[in-house]
Parts: sequence; structure tokens; C-alpha cells
Amino acid sequence: MEGFKLLKRLSLITLILCFSTSAFAKRWGLAKKYAILPMAESHEVIGQASDGELDANSIKVLVWNLYKGDKKTWARDFKKLTKGQDILLLQEGYLNNKMVSVFEEMPNFQFDMGVSFIYKKDHNTRTGSLIGSSIKPSEVYFTRTKDYEPFIKTPKTTTYAYYPVSGSDKELLVINIHGINLANHRSFVNHVDQAVELIEKHDGPIVFGGDFNTRTKKRTRHLKRVMKALGMTEVGFRNDKRMRALKVGQILDHVFIKGLLVRDANVQKDIKGSDHKAMELDLVVDNK
Repeated sequence: MEGFKLLKRLSLITLILCFSTSAFAKRWGLAKKYAILPMAESHEVIGQASDGELDANSIKVLVWNLYKGDKKTWARDFKKLTKGQDILLLQEGYLNNKMVSVFEEMPNFQFDMGVSFIYKKDHNTRTGSLIGSSIKPSEVYFTRTKDYEPFIKTPKTTTYAYYPVSGSDKELLVINIHGINLANHRSFVNHVDQAVELIEKHDGPIVFGGDFNTRTKKRTRHLKRVMKALGMTEVGFRNDKRMRALKVGQILDHVFIKGLLVRDANVQKDIKGSDHKAMELDLVVDNK
């Protein structure tokens, strides 16, 4: 068994090295399959949320990498998981007809995507990180990584939004990240630093979650060290079957909070609609 695990790790390393070479990229021309839109054209909005405020005593949050909706049960599982949720942090959104139609079936819900890039050969379909919400955000923005993934030469996005909260003049900041993956450690640090800037400037409660792609111990240690220094608390989960790198390595999906308390945090380990397991949280604003 240990030999098999080692072989899988070596195979991945070989694949990464192969993909990172310019010769490989040139031969297959995969970078030409994607295009990066100007920032001004890269904020997609689907649906319209209702005006109002989040309930400070119960803010329900779902965090899930959608795997571009490729799994057979994705649509059914998505509808089940999102029922009763207030905020959705979604990675690997893929705005083809299938996914858009599922989003449009959710009344009074708004989806904001920060577009990473488009698939030119699939009708210019946009992909990126999304925040969905039943309450209209006061502001929504996104950032792109300055570093690109090797081989395909595309960036990752972090989408963030601000929401009014009942009984408070301080808004909730929600940050949704899909961490840069095969690029080097410095690129990962740079990506996390984009969120650090947002956290440092915000006076109010914060949720920071997503698929961080913390596939190495070095990445995981850096992320946790930086979050602790910012006063962010990592959320632990019941039924903790979050996705791991190569199924045996580092956990990839995380949630960090500040100015909030956890009523419940659960991993929907039996959901098959993605390669990632969905994380559900019920949060309370800490008035201390």
C-alpha cells in the first residue's frame, strides 16, 4: 500500500514537471485553448437577491468546489445542498447552459463570478470563483493572481463581497478563494496575500474560505501561520472527510472566520456531485 501511494506521488510530480515545460505546452498548444478577458469584462452576475440583512444569530454558509458541474449528480446535489443557505462560496464555476440554468432556477438568489479565463473552444464559457447569496451584497469585487498556472498560462481569482448584518453597523466580509495550484510556493504566497490585504482593512466579521489548494505541508503551514497572525480562527468540522491531495495528503478546503462563532460545521461526505466534499456552516456574529 505504501509503495502504491509513493508511486502515485511520483507520477503526479512527473506530470507537473512535464506540464511545466514550454516544449510540452507548445507541442499540445493547450494555452491557446484559453483566453483571459479584461478585468472590466470579468464580473458575471446571474439572478438578483433581495434587499435586506443577514440574521446575526444564524448565517448559513456553504463552501464547495463544483468541479465545473461535470459529475452526473451535480445539479441534484447542488439544489439539495443550497436549500436554506444564505451565502455560497463556490469554486470552479463553469457558466455553460447547464450550470446557468440551475442558478436561474433559484429565486431571489444572486451569483457573482470573478472570471479567471474563458474556454475558447466551448463557446467562450467563463470559469472562476463565485459567491451566491440570498441577500443583496452592498459591494462585490474580485482579484486575479498576477502569477499564472504553468502549462496552461491562466490565473486564479478571489471573489469577495460585503453584506449588511442585522443589529450591526459593521458588514460581513466574505472572501472566496480558489488557490493557485501547480505554480510555485511564492505564487501561492502572493495569492494568499491578496486576501490578507482585504482582511487587514476590514472592521467587522469575516468569512474566508474555499479550495486553497494547500497540497503541500509548506503551503498549509504558511496559510495557518498567516491566518493566526491576523486573528482568524480555523473552523473544524464534523464528519471531516474534506478532500485531500492525492486522497492521503494535505487537506485542500478550509474556512477561517473572525468576529463570528460556530453553531455548527459539517462536511457532507456522502455527496457525489463533485470530487470535493461540501462544507456547511451555521455562524453567529460575536458581539464581544
